[in-house]
Amino acid sequence: MSSGPSVPDPTKVSNAQTQSNIQTATAQTGLNSANQVTPFGNLSYSQIGTWPDGTPRFQATTTLSPQLQGLFSTGVGTQQQIGNTAQSLAGRLGNSLSQPINSPQLQTSVGNFDAVRQQTQDALLGRLNQQSDRDLGSLQQQLANQGIQQGSQAYTNAMKDFNEGLSANRTNALLAANTAQGQAQDLALGSANFGNNAQQQQYTNQLTGRNQNINELLSLLGGSQINQPSFSQTPQTGINGTDVTGNAWNAYQANQNQSNQFWNGLGAVGSTAASMLPFFFSDERLKTDIRDTGMKTPGGVPIKDWRYKGSPMMQRGFIAQDVQKKQPEAVARIPTPKGGFLAVNYRRVA
Repeated sequence: MSSGPSVPDPTKVSNAQTQSNIQTATAQTGLNSANQVTPFGNLSYSQIGTWPDGTPRFQATTTLSPQLQGLFSTGVGTQQQIGNTAQSLAGRLGNSLSQPINSPQLQTSVGNFDAVRQQTQDALLGRLNQQSDRDLGSLQQQLANQGIQQGSQAYTNAMKDFNEGLSANRTNALLAANTAQGQAQDLALGSANFGNNAQQQQYTNQLTGRNQNINELLSLLGGSQINQPSFSQTPQTGINGTDVTGNAWNAYQANQNQSNQFWNGLGAVGSTAASMLPFFFSDERLKTDIRDTGMKTPGGVPIKDWRYKGSPMMQRGFIAQDVQKKQPEAVARIPTPKGGFLAVNYRRVA
């Protein structure tokens, strides 16, 4: 006969709680992964395998409508063509900017104004580089404060916008340097009273052509982005996790209380029977803390100290199994809901 329920194994209970948590999280994912169908495209969820611990892995797939997919493919191809054209134009623009705009006559009579352009360009770009370094540091700190990590789509978009702005500022600096060169040449031409309209027109045409290339490049770099379809926010459904740990310990405590009530009641019956009945419960299975006193009855039955399970009071008397070995006629089996226990008639023990 067991003295009470077994204590739950903490490791097994913890593992069961972990599995219950995983099952709850998986169920929540399934409830919240609602496929969406729109005129512009679909958003669908599917399981693509499991993680090393067996937890399911899911992925979300966006599928455009046939019409929007056609526009998307066309837009990507167009952007590629624009990029190729811009790259070619940038190469020609670099070669153009490397050539000074000076007629031989003006250079001989007035001087080469490339130095004016170069000084202006160096000054503007120098300030721009210093400012861009500070702006870049501020932007990175701002992204970090917002929790946007390097490598994320938001971080990449922010860096792309920053670099495009920096490229535009540098181009503007080149334009300003060219303008300063032209203004210096105009002043020199005016002070020197050059009246050769053909040479002046040639200079103006060259400068206009250079600026036109720069403006075309800026226009190409400002091409619009392709918009993706937007989906509505899926309502989130929550599932409360099962308290496996609490349930296990609550069940143990309930069983323990029930066991204590049974043994306490049984002990009380045995104590009462000692003064009222010829037989009372003395089964070894009902007792604990059994100690041999070293004393025996004349018939050789050991006298022992013990207490009933669930009772704090120590008592002295016989163990039914001991009496059964010496005087079986003094022992009887009394049926109980637990199957029956041995009882001793103390009057017949000799």
